Amino acid sequence: MLKGRNVSLKGAYNFTKRTLTRLSSVSFHRNRRRWKALKGKYKGKRVFLIGNGPSLNKTPLYLLKDEYTMCFNRFELMTERFCWNPTFFAMSDTTVIEDSLDIVKRTIDKVSYSFFLSDEGGKWKIEDALPPQDNILYFYFEGDEFSDKLPYIRAGRTIAVDGLQILNYLGFDEIYIIGVDMNYVIQKTADVYQKTKMGGEMVQSSEDDDPNHFDPRYFGKGAKYTNPTDRVMENMLNSLKRIADWFKTKTTTKVYNVGYDSKVEYFERKDFMEALNYSDERIDMLFSEVVDKFGYSSISEFFDKVTVCNSAIDFNEEKAIVRLPVEEGVKILKKVILSYIPIGPYKGSLYFIKR
Repeated sequence: MLKGRNVSLKGAYNFTKRTLTRLSSVSFHRNRRRWKALKGKYKGKRVFLIGNGPSLNKTPLYLLKDEYTMCFNRFELMTERFCWNPTFFAMSDTTVIEDSLDIVKRTIDKVSYSFFLSDEGGKWKIEDALPPQDNILYFYFEGDEFSDKLPYIRAGRTIAVDGLQILNYLGFDEIYIIGVDMNYVIQKTADVYQKTKMGGEMVQSSEDDDPNHFDPRYFGKGAKYTNPTDRVMENMLNSLKRIADWFKTKTTTKVYNVGYDSKVEYFERKDFMEALNYSDERIDMLFSEVVDKFGYSSISEFFDKVTVCNSAIDFNEEKAIVRLPVEEGVKILKKVILSYIPIGPYKGSLYFIKR
């Protein structure tokens, strides 16, 4: 009984100390004013929350050029494949933030707003690493309930849950989830270097062979992150289930899962292409913009350079552009990513352009 009371007193003390520190901080009040200015700003709009799962390789992300989007962590690796930058960027794993600081600094200049977890108790703080900017906001993990009172949110165990709370606060009427696959496996070349307080494992990869994201370099050689152990995965899925229930019972925001190969069944399912409802002409136009980015004036000129292969086994690494059916292209992507940039899918195929 005494032990429980001591824990309770310690928690109350830490809360009081944290509150007093915040109230005396100029940056805290400035941050809170920025959040207040954003509340409900995007009422009536829709947004695509983009995870980083392998299914993104099957998703025609180039079609999202004129949509609101939120991305996370090392999504920058994906942006070479199309012609747009995300609207919003968010990170809450302080280990990944510190380990990806160069990516963070490049990304915040390309997006409308960036959101980072303020790790007040940590030795390393993102606030100290970045200059104050009007488009950078910080949030805090506080309380046991999901929140529409930013900058305070409930810890989500996965950045997708944090992002959902932020997008709801921004006022979006519809949120479409893609790339939140939750089909994690243990990376064989990642070694444990630290145990976490919650029973997780911090690991560091020794090779560019990340099996859990759209690019093998995502948590590639030298990267540090939390291992997706069974316990970690259970916590993530439970958190996603709880926030799905929260959206249905506590908000008017509609959330749909339009991703491919996702284990997350807690949100209403919709087909990605049906959700967009784009005409063939608009799809052709958006793909032609990607083709133009790589120096081809038209789709027809691009196709003149294409070598068609029907299976990953037949992939010809001497050719400038190789076309494969989507499922076959996904098989070869991680092997050839250092030599080729994949674009598409377009009309059922992935296209690999030599770097």
